Formats: sequence, structure tokens, C-alpha cells
Amino acid sequence: MELSAALLKIREAQTDGINYDLTTEDIIKKLEEWNQQCHFSIARVSKDTIDLRFQSLPNDLDAFCQDIYEFCPDVIDQGYDCIPEMIEMAENRGQEVNAEIQDLIADVDLNAEEIGFILLKKDLPKRMQLTLWWD
Repeated sequence: MELSAALLKIREAQTDGINYDLTTEDIIKKLEEWNQQCHFSIARVSKDTIDLRFQSLPNDLDAFCQDIYEFCPDVIDQGYDCIPEMIEMAENRGQEVNAEIQDLIADVDLNAEEIGFILLKKDLPKRMQLTLWWD
């Protein structure tokens, strides 16, 4: 979806991150800022979720991932940070970890202090997509 049309959808859905004191206009402002750094489209919009599909990423991926975290902590806190625990639970149940997750964690120390940030930084250039959500 073209950015201007997507921003209209965000306004219509009144997407917000109220639990982080983010208004609809705060979200739009951040997406416009990111649009100056990289190219993306917005695939889906709801009251508390936005799916982004990137055509390019900023040159400074560390800074961008930090900005993602500051803007939408759930991406890491309720997402990437949970992967080691999910893997442990699967292994304890004798379940296989799917190939996509195996690829993501390859050569990564799952006990690293900032594992969520590390996995986001590794995953973003591979999948070129990101789901932002505030619940």
C-alpha cells in the first residue's frame, strides 16, 4: 500500500500505542521519519498493529533497530526476546524448531544479554518485514 494511502488507513483505524503514550499522529510522524531513511510499504493496519514490508533498510541498522525498540518495545520484549524460551519449551516437549527459527538462531549465543536486539538485527535484513504492535 502506498505510504500516503497507508497513513490515511492508520488515521481511519486510529492506530495507537496508548499503553506507551503513542497517539495516531505520533505513529504517523515516526513512519514518515523512517520513510526518509529507507523504503517500505505498509501491508496491514489495525487499531494496534502495523505490518511493514521493506524494500530497503537504513545504512545504520544498529541505530534503526534501537529506534524500533524505543518506538515499539513489544517487538523485542514480547517477540524476539521470547525466542530462546520458545526453543527451550519446544525441545522439552520433543518438538522440532522450524527451519526459519533454526536459521535465525544459527551462530547466535541465545544467552547473550541483548538477544532480542541481536535477533531483530539479524532477522530484519533477511525477511525485510516487521510487525509493530502495541497491546
